[in-house]
Amino acid sequence: MNRFYYLIGITFILCFLYADSIDELNNIAKNEQFMTEREYGSYLYQDPRGVSCKRCHGENGKGQNLVTYNSGGRTINITAPDITRLDLQYFTKALKMSKGIMPKYYLTDSEIQSIYKYISDNSALE
Repeated sequence: MNRFYYLIGITFILCFLYADSIDELNNIAKNEQFMTEREYGSYLYQDPRGVSCKRCHGENGKGQNLVTYNSGGRTINITAPDITRLDLQYFTKALKMSKGIMPKYYLTDSEIQSIYKYISDNSALE
């Protein structure tokens, strides 16, 4: 599986070197000859802009506990939410604004849609 992502990464870099813009790169990436939208979404979910979605939201987007600590005799859990049941509009809004510990990724609408499709497809398979 790691080799798959390595090869996608190399291909992505080569395309980026020859693309004139991010939009052109997105169009190349969506071309069935390069990779499917779901594969592109998977690639982005693993490591968009150097910060992995799966690091906080888990392998399948169901969310997970990020940290547990004690403060004043109470146990505090900070968790990332389940993102598999969000609608596209809310999902897009959440990615475009920074809130709490959620970073702002500066993803294009096309990239957000690809990640959303990947997450939606995965949750439908379960």
